[in-house]
Amino acid sequence: MQRKILYLYPTAGGFSFKLDGAQVNPGSPCDANRMILPLGAPNYDAIIGSIMLAFSSNYVVDVAYDSSTVSSCDTVVNRVVVYRRA
Repeated sequence: MQRKILYLYPTAGGFSFKLDGAQVNPGSPCDANRMILPLGAPNYDAIIGSIMLAFSSNYVVDVAYDSSTVSSCDTVVNRVVVYRRA
């Protein structure tokens, strides 16, 4: 599902961001639309570059996440697709 990134911010553990729309991860105890790309993740530089491009250009994204993190506050992202149309 294509969504806009509402906000993003760096943290000590990586880079967090929130998506608009329906719940991405209903199992999250904090915010079902808050995601994180942890430091040291495979392809970190490429993925964070794509996230920052999408946010600054008001593009929409589609994300895939690690299903083993569904019970955490920040759902771990492992893939991002950026779409040019907003």
